Amino acid sequence: MSQYTAQKRLLGVPFSTDKQVITGACPPVAKSLTTSVNHHAPLLPLANDGSGYWQLTTDRVKPGDNYTNNTKRVDPVSQLQPQGVYGPSQAFDSTVAYWEDSSWINPPIDEYIIYEIDVHTFTPGGTLNALVDKLDHVKQLGTNAILLRPVTPFASAPDQTPASNFLFVVQDSYGGPDQLQHLINVCHYEGLAVILDLPYEELDWSTTFPDKERSETAHRQHLVQDALMWFRDFHVDALVLAGIHGLPDTDCLLRAIREQTSALTAQTGRQHYLLTEQDLTLVSRGATASKRREKANTSSASAGQIQPSTALARNDCLCDGTFSTILRDLFEREADSATDNAFTKLLQTYHNTDTTATSQSDYELLKLRAGAVLVDPCIPTLFMGEEWGAFHRFRNATHGDPALADVAPDQIERTAANKPITELPWKTLNESQRQTLYRYYQSLTALRRQHPALYHLNPNQLTVTYQPENHTVLLHRWHKTDHVLCLLNFSTDKQTVTLPEFGAPLQKLLDSADPAWAGPGASPESLTDSSQISVQPESIVVYTTRH
Repeated sequence: MSQYTAQKRLLGVPFSTDKQVITGACPPVAKSLTTSVNHHAPLLPLANDGSGYWQLTTDRVKPGDNYTNNTKRVDPVSQLQPQGVYGPSQAFDSTVAYWEDSSWINPPIDEYIIYEIDVHTFTPGGTLNALVDKLDHVKQLGTNAILLRPVTPFASAPDQTPASNFLFVVQDSYGGPDQLQHLINVCHYEGLAVILDLPYEELDWSTTFPDKERSETAHRQHLVQDALMWFRDFHVDALVLAGIHGLPDTDCLLRAIREQTSALTAQTGRQHYLLTEQDLTLVSRGATASKRREKANTSSASAGQIQPSTALARNDCLCDGTFSTILRDLFEREADSATDNAFTKLLQTYHNTDTTATSQSDYELLKLRAGAVLVDPCIPTLFMGEEWGAFHRFRNATHGDPALADVAPDQIERTAANKPITELPWKTLNESQRQTLYRYYQSLTALRRQHPALYHLNPNQLTVTYQPENHTVLLHRWHKTDHVLCLLNFSTDKQTVTLPEFGAPLQKLLDSADPAWAGPGASPESLTDSSQISVQPESIVVYTTRH
């Protein structure tokens, strides 16, 4: 078997133009392997190709057919598990989708404003088709990219260490792979990029590829083919490789994914991005997404209360390899430099505490936090529901643990942690204060989109002045003639801030304390440079000048 190709899928049951099927499977060491189609004879023998995979070329497997093997292990490169992760696999032809996104152009990644979604709890239906019905809300908010938390299968019990993830499968209860293709098709029509979160941090190859010498080659093939499948067959715009730096030989793996994605881009003309997720509270590049999610999961929305945002700005764009050299031109920096952003590090101090917005002060702090995220010189991420104060828990362990390829259902211990998580409280969006907050978020995303100083992520074009004695931050960002000055007061008292010299008057762009946003009082509409300004408690005010 050729190790890599960007043209077609090599693992699982890919369908070629003549409907001949190559079945590749990778169960633990076995002396022989046979496949049964729809539980009927004859058994089809697979041959060990010596690389850790078993293969068969046949025309007896058709789309929609169920197949199982004699080891009673589920094919970990299956694309569809309609009876759950321990039932038979089902052949799916991902090449027959009718795509209408030929005119879609993936925006420069530094212009992304990301809206993160958990399919299970985003809508009452908990499906990808139900998500389609909410895309108008996402688009009107002003975001231009959705990040889908892992859509790969999950087991029914918590606290288990997975032996192998099903990285090629779309959870059946979400609607399966065809609904994901439909969602992405509609997103592109609506002008939304789609980012898929892949849970690499949970991978363990010890039982799937026990032969250490073959393991690295086989698992690299597994992950490269998986990334190519999402880009090629599902038209995904970007992948978050969560926890990839914890895998063996990361540099070789990333190089292989980049090279093959570059080849795919040369064939299709589509731009794709690889993102490695950094937990900004940690210095290590090996930080995983789960750390951020643990903080995000600490509170859930309850009726009548507005939850403060705990969203952190993202610094995902760290893979600027051969296929995405555009990143160097856009960012004018090397990939890791943004991790030294003083403003981003400073914000962590004010983002780590969750309180329920039951008072005016909490409401003002919520707006301040949201403003800080949208002016931060990193890619901003908003978590579903926070835009109307309904910051909601993602699915809990009952629906969140990756499926285990090598653990039978009767071996899973069920615990009291299995508690149902309800969908976002969409009805509360109609409440007056929540509508005000939603419009405030719309003004923030519009501000981010309209000012090059904000959407160009150049760490060499910003200054940060922090006054710890009064908890104020002065953030100055610029791009060419566009200058933006952001004054943030994290104190519970009014604070006086002295402005730097610009040589031109300043005009106000946004003020979280403005009565238009139910705030205590507006700051001046215009200022001269070197002025002093009194900033309302727990507020952000943004000014601009063009030289």
